[in-house]
Amino acid sequence: SEDFKNSLINFLRNASLYNDGDECLWDIVHKEPFGRCLVAKRDIQVNELILYDKPLLIGPRVNNYDKIFCVSCYKILPKLTLCEAKCKFPVCHDCVDSKQHKKECELIRSWGLRNVNRYSKHLFRALTVIRGLLLSADDTKLMFMMACHDNSAQQNLEVERILDEFEGLTGDCETVQTLKKISSVLNTNAFEVGIAFDSHPEHTISLRVSIN
Repeated sequence: SEDFKNSLINFLRNASLYNDGDECLWDIVHKEPFGRCLVAKRDIQVNELILYDKPLLIGPRVNNYDKIFCVSCYKILPKLTLCEAKCKFPVCHDCVDSKQHKKECELIRSWGLRNVNRYSKHLFRALTVIRGLLLSADDTKLMFMMACHDNSAQQNLEVERILDEFEGLTGDCETVQTLKKISSVLNTNAFEVGIAFDSHPEHTISLRVSIN
C-alpha cells in the first residue's frame, strides 16, 4: 500500500494536482474483506478538499454504440472520416494531426493493419485498452499496481476480436498478453461517464474512464 501511495502521489504531482509540502489528508490501507481502501488521516472539516484526481486512461467503452465519434475529441460530427494515415480510427479534421492521435496511429499501423480502408468497430472499442500501451513508465507502473481481477473469457473478447485486424499480432504474443492485463485492470477499476457538448446537447456519448 505504501508503494502504491507513493506512485499515486507521484502521478498527481506530475499532473500538477499535488505539491511537495501539501498536507496529505488520506492514507491507503488494506482492509479485509474490502481490499485496498482510502482512509482519512484526521478529522475532515465540512467542505474541506481531500483529493484532486485525474483519469489514468480515458476512451471509448466496450459496449455497443449507436454513434461513431472522433477518438480524440469525442465529438459526433455529421461527416466523420477515417484517419488519412490509415489507422482505421474515425478522426475529425481538427484532431487528425493531434499529438495524442499520432502516437496511437503509429502504434496501430506498426502491427500491420489489414483492410486499412474499412472501419472496425472492434478496434474502436478496444482503443482504451490500446492506449494503456502508450503510458509513461511511471504511469504504467501505477496502472499495474492497481487491483486486477482475472478477465472472464467474455471480457477477453475485446482484445481477441482485434487479432484478425493485424498481420503482426497473435494470441500468444507479448503485446496481446499485455493488452489482456490492461483490460483486466480496466474491468476492475474503470467506470462509465457520459458527456454532452454545448453545440449539440442532444449528442451524449459514454466514455470508459480508469481512475486510481
